[in-house]
Amino acid sequence: MLKRMQQSQQSNPRLKHAYNRLEKKRLIDRSSGMPVATQRWHAALARATAHCVAMGVEVGDFRIPITMALITLYKNTLPEAELISSIEAMYLLQEEAYSTLMNLAQHQRKH
Repeated sequence: MLKRMQQSQQSNPRLKHAYNRLEKKRLIDRSSGMPVATQRWHAALARATAHCVAMGVEVGDFRIPITMALITLYKNTLPEAELISSIEAMYLLQEEAYSTLMNLAQHQRKH
């Protein structure tokens, strides 16, 4: 997954621009060389997820609260193409984080 994120950033100019935009908004930090979600992003995602749950929306797909969080943070000002690339970038980031957590949990169960 990490390799896929690196390849996506290098080969896809849309994602590269999305990561730049997200970093300027302080939603990700790339000081380690790879994008990492910030506390600001985690808070926005938590609020969006809570809103989904309150509305009775199933949150099995990360893209729903990611989309809601980005629309809220950007106050619905992002053009459609930029919103879509931002959703894709944050989805990859969240998917990587989730995958890492699941691998750690499996490793701990084995030991």
